[in-house]
Amino acid sequence: MYDFFNSKKKKVFLKDVENSFGCSFDKDNIFFINNKGKVYMLSKDFSFLKTELFRLDAMGLYIGRYNQGIYKPSIEGSQLLGPKATKNVIELTREQRNEWLLGHDVPVSAEENIYILKYEDDYLGSGKVKEGYVLINIPKARRLKVVND
Repeated sequence: MYDFFNSKKKKVFLKDVENSFGCSFDKDNIFFINNKGKVYMLSKDFSFLKTELFRLDAMGLYIGRYNQGIYKPSIEGSQLLGPKATKNVIELTREQRNEWLLGHDVPVSAEENIYILKYEDDYLGSGKVKEGYVLINIPKARRLKVVND
């Protein structure tokens, strides 16, 4: 089920995001997490709904994973944070971007951490840098496929 962030949890989450990327989400939004560590965001305009009256399979925008104080943005989460982020953003070259979108780990010169990945004005998602590579975490269904004629 869903665990809606009370004001204390929300404050801790937003502070962890700000510590990681130098910016944060709008604090007026509603945040909740499912039992698999996936974080979702809703506009505060939805707070008047009585969710117990509906049979909901899903609600909100998936913005990433959050576990033990570490936030890893989804593609959509990185697109929301990226333009405001002041740290932990890696600018990819065209070749690196192509490799990343095809599902390959990309060599970079950055410290081990979680980064938002950017190519020109596009935010591609996030990745964990380990041993000089950004590790791929794009689901197979969202990767580009090479078609040979």
